[in-house]
This record gives sequence, structure tokens and C-alpha cells, in this order.
Amino acid sequence: MVPLEDQIYAFIITIIIGLLAGLIFDLYRVVIKLLNLKRWGIMLGDLMFWIVLTPVVCLTLLWGNWGEVRLYVILGLALGAVVYLNILSKYIFPLMDKLVESIKQFICLVIKAIKLMWRLVCWPFKFILMIFSVPLGFVFGIINKLWSLAKRSFNFSIKGKLKNIVNRCKSILRIKKN
Repeated sequence: MVPLEDQIYAFIITIIIGLLAGLIFDLYRVVIKLLNLKRWGIMLGDLMFWIVLTPVVCLTLLWGNWGEVRLYVILGLALGAVVYLNILSKYIFPLMDKLVESIKQFICLVIKAIKLMWRLVCWPFKFILMIFSVPLGFVFGIINKLWSLAKRSFNFSIKGKLKNIVNRCKSILRIKKN
């Protein structure tokens, strides 16, 4: 028979495990809110929650009371979870939510700062490119116009000469057929 002190110790450990399970559940709720999960995402998240929570509870029970599962162990787990969810969760969940929102805002601020620094680093190069691109664009525009004009006139003159040659060949072939 297990001594009463060990049973009380195991009961307190199981209450702490129940509190820990409630805390993990609140973390899961914060993740759901952060990721804005829909129906299938929540179902998958529930599955992942139980996959994570079951080994945590089992290992903690193994550490706390050598893995013995008795009625007081189940009652301790339930009592810890109920106490956490009904009393502590009201205060801890909003704190976790605000903490996550603060971290999210901080990350956004860091990203904006990095983008601003990148713009400041790139600005001189963009300015130099802009200074050179206007005259070069003008020069390349003129070259492009001249090239297309030369191409068109060359194509038209060749096309006209080819048409004359083809027409002469056709007329010669008609004469020979007659």
C-alpha cells in the first residue's frame, strides 16, 4: 500500500499537471487566434494539441508518481484543469494574447526598419541610375527610332524588288506556257 504522504504528493503533482494542461490549451488558443485558423485547421490543431499534451501528461505522471494511475490521479488532473480554465485562464489568456500581439508588432516594426534602411542604402544607386537613365533613354530612343526606320525602308525596298522579280518570273513562265 502506498503511504498517505506519497498519495498527497502525487495528488498535488496531478493538480499541477492539470494546470499545465490548461496552460498548454491557452497557448493553443493563442496560436489559433494568431493563425486565424478555419474549421479544418482547428481540427488539425486539436489533433496536434492532443498529440503534444498526451506525452507531456504521461511523462509528468511517470516522473511525479511513477506512472501510477489511480482515481485521485484522474481527479487531480481534472481539478487542475478546471481550476486553470475557470480561474487562471481569465487572466493568463489575455496576457499571452497581448504578449503575442506585442511580439507581432515588434517584428513588423523591425521589418519596416529593415526596409527603410534598405531604401536608404539603395537610394544613391537609384539616384545615379535615374540621372544616367534619362539621357541614355533619350539616346537609345533615337537609336531605336532610326533603327526601326532603316529596317522598314530596307524591308520595303527588298520586298518591292522581290515582288518585281517574282512578277517578271511569272510573266516569263506564262509566255513560255503559251
